[in-house]
Amino acid sequence: MKMAKKTLGLFFVFLTAVLTVMTAVSALDNVANFGVEVRGQSLSGTVLSVSRGETLPVHIVFQAVGDGQDIQVSAEIKGYRRAITDETARFDVIDGVTYDKYVYLKIPSDISANDDYLLNIEVTAKDFVYTQSYTVELQRNSYTLEVLSVETPSVVAAGKTLTANIVVKNRGSHDAEDVYVKASIPELGVEKTVYAGDLLNADSEHRDDTVEKTIALVVPSSARKGTYNLVVEAYNADTSVTKQKAITVDGVGETTATEILLKEVSKKVEQGKSTAYELTLVNLAETSQSYSIDVEGADGWAVVQTNPADLTLAKEASQSVTVYLTVSSAATIGQHNLIVNVKSGNTMLKQVNLVAEVQRAGEINALTISAIVLAIILVVLIVALVMIKGQGSNKVSDEEVSYY
Repeated sequence: MKMAKKTLGLFFVFLTAVLTVMTAVSALDNVANFGVEVRGQSLSGTVLSVSRGETLPVHIVFQAVGDGQDIQVSAEIKGYRRAITDETARFDVIDGVTYDKYVYLKIPSDISANDDYLLNIEVTAKDFVYTQSYTVELQRNSYTLEVLSVETPSVVAAGKTLTANIVVKNRGSHDAEDVYVKASIPELGVEKTVYAGDLLNADSEHRDDTVEKTIALVVPSSARKGTYNLVVEAYNADTSVTKQKAITVDGVGETTATEILLKEVSKKVEQGKSTAYELTLVNLAETSQSYSIDVEGADGWAVVQTNPADLTLAKEASQSVTVYLTVSSAATIGQHNLIVNVKSGNTMLKQVNLVAEVQRAGEINALTISAIVLAIILVVLIVALVMIKGQGSNKVSDEEVSYY
């Protein structure tokens, strides 16, 4: 009995030792062949030159020494007032396998270009951290403009003036000469450009690196109600930059100015077959109107085409539009809904619903054949009844003649 207990105890000691060794072997305890590249350039023993405002792609390569779970690679530039950092998702590694990972660091436009910074790369596991540091030298782009802000009213009425207050800054290391600022609403065909002058570089003692300009755009009185993009561009002979802002126009074009007439809202169609919906578009507005038509809701079960997809109608004019529907042979049996969108630019004018009753392939033909067969049987029965009735009448007539 004592011998059995002793043997059992030795077995547990041995099992514990084996598990300890396995755990030690399976834990990531180092990395080999570690390397970092930026824009294809190895950082080993070099100083990294980085421009402000750029997004820095950092490529990390390493070989795992030991297996590991929940490994993460991160990069951080230290020295700025807030963290400039990025990290990968967690992943597992296998001993001896080489891994390559990417992280991306967005360099702020206002970070000081007079100091050196440290780029720290870390590979971390539960009980292990591997770190490498590199020197980063920041410099300005030679010619860079930035639109700092665009201030406008949130809503402007058609026929009124939209006022945009725009602030532009020179982020480059050189003076920006002869800078212009342009504001436009491309969908309405309005734009205006103003001269902003020269902007000194940001390191200038006079600090005249920023300018504020006000641009007034007259929104056409015929502009339709909807959301439009205000596009602001700052540029000179060396560089340009754009910024967009959404504005709402309280226009004159209500959705009732467009009418859609449908012949049939619902269609029956077999799997693998096609059908078509006919609709008529009527422009009830006081001016000509351009339209674009698209259909949604057919993904995965059918293909839709519209003819025409774009058209322009004069005042009180109308035109037919055909929506062609080709159903997949694997489409689900039953009712499917489609939505026809009628737009003018980015403004939604009308939406109409269409229904497709998808039936099993051959089902419609079977129903048709059944109807024909029933019709033939009915005709035969009618003919038979007529013949029987005729024979009965002849017999009665014969009897009457013989009676007399």
